[in-house]
Amino acid sequence: STRGVRIKEDASRTLRDIARRNDVLVSMHGPYYINMCSKEDEKIDASIERLVQCARVGEYMGAYRLVLHPGFYSNRKPEVCMEIAKKAMPMIIMFLAALLLITYIPAISMCLL
Repeated sequence: STRGVRIKEDASRTLRDIARRNDVLVSMHGPYYINMCSKEDEKIDASIERLVQCARVGEYMGAYRLVLHPGFYSNRKPEVCMEIAKKAMPMIIMFLAALLLITYIPAISMCLL
């Protein structure tokens, strides 16, 4: 889903069933335009929503992991962007927990260490 979440729930569940029957692990890749380091709060909010959409579809698919790239530097130092991205992760975890999309929470928590 590097260009956005474009698969419906029923197709996701079909993919899950076929993958399980064939012993295939499924992973979900977040959109490439996620930017947790944006200078604009609206873009960070939209990025969080896109990640939550990916997690929801990943759950339907039976994905064992959600891969995401936290963003790009936007003319900032890498260290600054890493701190901004780290601050956004608890909010993402909160959204996932509220939606009971807990499959990904341990992995996201580990990336903060």
